Amino acid sequence: MALGCVSTAKLTMWSTLENKLDTPFSMHNVKQAFYNKYMAETIIVNLSLDLNCQKIKTIIQKCIEIGRIAA
Repeated sequence: MALGCVSTAKLTMWSTLENKLDTPFSMHNVKQAFYNKYMAETIIVNLSLDLNCQKIKTIIQKCIEIGRIAA
């Protein structure tokens, strides 16, 4: 079951990439990105900010990248 989850996460990540061979896969990066997105959206919603604002979208994208492992 664990290998199936990792394979699904890898497929999900790689399906959105243009250059699949040059991008390493790290399960830690996938978990960190989902956690960061959840936390950023939770904070912004609790502050009653509009998630559709371009500035907010840019901030969320920057927050998602925090804590990633450099490959």
